[in-house]
Amino acid sequence: MINAFLHFIRSFRRSENGMTLPLIAVSMLAITGLTGLAIDTARAQLVQSKLQFSLDAAGLAAGSTASTTDLKAEVNKYLKANFNGYLGATLTGVTAVANSTITTISISATATVPTTFMQVVNIPTITVTGTSQVSRQIAGLEVTVVIDVSYGDDLADFKKGLVDFIQTLFQSAAGQSGNLYVSVVPFNQAVNIGTGNTAWLDPSSVAANNALGWGSEGWGGCVMARSGSEATSDDPPLAGNTLFKQDYYASDTATTLASKTGLSSSTATSYYNQGPTKWASLNNVQQVQPISTLTFAQYYGLNIWQGKVGGVQKYASPLDPNVQGPNFMCPPAIVPLTNNETAVLNAINSVTIIQGDWLPDQGLEWGWNTISPRWQGYWTQAASASLPHSYNTPGWNKAVVWVEGYTTGSGYVFQQGNYIDNHIYGAYGYLSQALTGSSNETTAINTINNRSLDICSSMKANNVYIYLLGYSADGSASGLPSFMSGCATGQNYAFWFGPGDWGAFDTALNSIADSLVNLWLSK
Repeated sequence: MINAFLHFIRSFRRSENGMTLPLIAVSMLAITGLTGLAIDTARAQLVQSKLQFSLDAAGLAAGSTASTTDLKAEVNKYLKANFNGYLGATLTGVTAVANSTITTISISATATVPTTFMQVVNIPTITVTGTSQVSRQIAGLEVTVVIDVSYGDDLADFKKGLVDFIQTLFQSAAGQSGNLYVSVVPFNQAVNIGTGNTAWLDPSSVAANNALGWGSEGWGGCVMARSGSEATSDDPPLAGNTLFKQDYYASDTATTLASKTGLSSSTATSYYNQGPTKWASLNNVQQVQPISTLTFAQYYGLNIWQGKVGGVQKYASPLDPNVQGPNFMCPPAIVPLTNNETAVLNAINSVTIIQGDWLPDQGLEWGWNTISPRWQGYWTQAASASLPHSYNTPGWNKAVVWVEGYTTGSGYVFQQGNYIDNHIYGAYGYLSQALTGSSNETTAINTINNRSLDICSSMKANNVYIYLLGYSADGSASGLPSFMSGCATGQNYAFWFGPGDWGAFDTALNSIADSLVNLWLSK
């Protein structure tokens, strides 16, 4: 029995019967674990790939629209939209950092992926990470600020708003990187191209004015409007009829004295014929009346050519001898494109109420000339001889900011007759001279409006963005020429403010500045 038992033990030890099931059980456990690890790892790899794609897309999208103040918010917005809880993963630890000029944007994020099979070994999640860096092309922006100086009664708030606007632009990435260029174009019934640009003048115009004796008074820089197709073009001053004619403010006549003072024609003629002894009385008509009671024509001082005094041609200017004469109502000179913030701020702070009539086509045309590539090399005072850049230069945009009117409510309100008339001498002379093509006021106004809109259309056709900020009696486009809204690039590019509403004025300029900053970032 003992031998038999030992034999049984030895046989049992050597027997392989019944081992398959335990081996299968152990093998299945191993295979299941490895399969679960493979599946969960594959899920994590898919999430990591999706995260990386989403980071790249978010970096590109944010880089085209964001500024340093909202960069992380922009990245989060685009990242969440693209990732969207992929395979149940949750985003964590999103970071977004840009260099000072926003030319390099670095972003990173982590995501936790819930496991399936690995839950059995107490591994509920897997963490994946992704990073992305977007290098942006250094872009540039050319902006011309076209300012109406034909009326107004609150320069302090007006200038403050524009100063803050300019400072905002130069504090932006474009300004800090030196890729922001700004020009300033004041206008009323004429534009001042600067007395240094005599090479652009028609010699016959200079000779004719010198023959009248006006040249001895000195040309102030204002020029006449051009005619025909050139009136709505950005033709540079080439030989022939594209050269510009000097604009000297003509001496008041008996007729214009009557229109400005409100005196009868016979009384004005009598005063005019009596000469300087009566001219002071004509001015006193304006001096003794409050502005609120004066008509538009009466608001301006008289400008009477006195003839030679001590061998020099003189104008009698008893009301304001510092501004009247052949350059009466000639606005400050254009400041061509510059990246010098101080130069631009000085131009803004030098803005004064020049008064005069209102020729928006002249302001728009010369604003265009300061950023038109056809004028490259002409603006010798510009920051660079290579300015303005060609249209659609990669990474560069061009924009016009047209700022109209300003008042606290007690001053001048726009009227149709403020374009051109027979008592203010401007770039189209007097209305009676028919330099617009007609001496009829309605026809002349329609011509000026159409020319303004044509100039805007030509600029927009070359991808120049046009912003409009205008004053109106009720803070809307109501009552103003329809072409003004049509000039703007779109509805969101036109802003309005009412009498004394400097809060709306500042808000509009801030919106324009934000739009320009994003425009700079859009390349």
